[in-house]
Parts: sequence; C-alpha cells; structure tokens
Amino acid sequence: MVRECVPPSKVDLRSLGLKPFSVLFDECYDFPRAGMFFVLLVECALKLLSMEALCNQRFESSDRLFHYLGLKSLEESTRYCNLLLERSFKILLKSRWHWRQVYLAIDYNDIEYRGLDLLMVFDAMMMRGIQYQHVKVLRYATIAIVAPRFKFTLAVIPVTVLDKPETVVERLLGMVPPMLRVKGVLMDKGFYNANVFKTMDGIGFDYLVPAKKTGALNLTYRIAEVTEKWYWKHVMNRGRKNKYTVTVYLEEKGLDDYIGMVTNKDMTGLDAGLLFDAYRLRWNIENSYKEAQTCRAKTNSRNHAYRILVYALSHLLVNLHILAKRISKATITRDDMKLVIELLLTLKHTTRRITKKLVVTT
Repeated sequence: MVRECVPPSKVDLRSLGLKPFSVLFDECYDFPRAGMFFVLLVECALKLLSMEALCNQRFESSDRLFHYLGLKSLEESTRYCNLLLERSFKILLKSRWHWRQVYLAIDYNDIEYRGLDLLMVFDAMMMRGIQYQHVKVLRYATIAIVAPRFKFTLAVIPVTVLDKPETVVERLLGMVPPMLRVKGVLMDKGFYNANVFKTMDGIGFDYLVPAKKTGALNLTYRIAEVTEKWYWKHVMNRGRKNKYTVTVYLEEKGLDDYIGMVTNKDMTGLDAGLLFDAYRLRWNIENSYKEAQTCRAKTNSRNHAYRILVYALSHLLVNLHILAKRISKATITRDDMKLVIELLLTLKHTTRRITKKLVVTT
C-alpha cells in the first residue's frame, strides 16, 4: 500500500509578531535599547538560558538591563508585566471571547528561591525525587481564563508574607478586563477563607472552592450518607466575629470518602454535579505552570522586579502558544511553537516550512 503525500498545513501567525510587545516594553521601561533586551529575554526563555549567558554568546553586556531594572520598583515592574499580558489578551479578543461566559481560575504558584528576603520568602513543601522536602520559595498569584483544553493568563502578581488571601483575590479580580463575561471564579483550598468569600460577594462574582474537611463537615457527610441529601448550609468560624454561612455540596469519592464544594451560586441537588465538572477545568492552570517552566529564563538575581518580569514572560509565551493554536486551528506542539518563536524573534515577515507538516508565515 502506497502512502499518499499530505501537503503541509499553511499557518498565518503574523498577528503574533513580537514587535508590538517589544515596542510596549520599550515604552514601559524607557531605557536605551530596551526593545532589543526584550527580544533577548524571549530568546533566554526559549533556550532556558540566563541573560548573562546569552549576552556573553552575543558579545553584548547585560549590565544596562540590570542597571535600569534596578531603578524600577517591584510594583512598577508588575504593572508593566501585566500590560504585556494585556497586549496578548487583545489578540485573543479578535476571536470574540468576550461574547461568551468564561470561568476564571485564581491560584498560587511557588518558585524555589535561595535568597533571604523576609518579606518575600515563604516556607513550602516541594517534591524532590520521591519525597517532599522543606524549601524556600517566592510566591506568585495568577488569574487566568480556563476552559476545556484551554488556559490563558490575564495577570500575575507577586505575593508577600503580609498579603492576605482576600487582598490577593481583590487585586487580581480588579485586573479582569471589563468586557469579559465571568461565569464564575475557581480557586483552590488556599482560598477557603470566610474573608475571601465575603470579598467575592462584595465584588459580585460567583465562586467555587473545595471545602476543607473539618469535624463539622465530616459530620455533615455522615448525615448525607443516611439522608441522601448532598447539599447543606455550613457555618464557617462558628462563634467568631467573622462567622460566615455557605452552601456546601458533597460528592462521594471512593469508599468512605468525599469531596465538598463551596459556592455562593444557587444550585439544586439535581445539577450540583456541574460544580464538580466545572472545577476540573482548574487543572488546566496546573498544566500551564508546567509548560511555563519549559520557557522560563534562568536567573540567580535577587532583584524582584527582574524576577517578576522573567516569570510573566514565561506566561506570555504560553499565551502565544494558545493563540497560535486558536488562530491556526492546527496542531502546534510545544516544540513546534519554539520554532515559531525563533521566527518571531527576527521581527521580520517571513514564510518558512518549520516541520514536515507545518508552513508558517510570521
């Protein structure tokens, strides 16, 4: 049997050009040759190099970048990073995402860090080999659109040890583009907090958070087993000033185990299963963190303004990968996207066959 030759897919990705991002970077950071350093930073992320290592290869000096970044505060750099992510969202808008309701996911992401900054450093447990170990980390919080096989980062912020969960949530929700129609906000157990829920009620968003298993909730589960009623009113912080009542929906999980979901959205026992299906979308954000790790520039810098930039750029590149697949409606793998970005780095329009199955115009 003779296999027929299949012509390669022709993909037009000119809308993903890096030049507008380079220009925006230059306007934000405002130092000589800033746009060139943006391109170098993207290349560092692509090749998993540090800025120092890449500049040594290019016979350039990274001193200019670090000098001017040292003049920027962490707050300024965070604002500029989110402007870059907002620029990628404007490309997504062309596919008319604002015409449909979307779920948003808020989550923490820890990056191992060996510095000694008492304000920024958290103690955490991370897997090392086959066991968990205590490590020092920097903590970032992100908010992203999530859907089946889809995740798009809208904003990132650094988290300090003084930041309360409700403050983090309020800041991130304040960065949501106003044209988005938000169906609900998905959060993990780190945000199971009465003050977070009160903040969400005040802003006016529906939320969905896994319930922590307490003695009171375990008792509720035992009652649910007998009565077969799987949604109940649950009082958090009973006897305290910040007492808060939520509706918790329970679902059996294996033998003598359960999971619970807390929401402020009115549901019935018949459609409560939709809550658990919706929450599974949040796993897309976990997968995106893994992908972002594969395109994050290396650094030992203790300049947090630079580190948030490196972190945000990794999410920007993941956004561009999502956009490339969405615009082209073709299968573009992670490795394919690295080849696409190499073309985008030239900042020139070109058409090239990058794989046997893909011809790209940038």
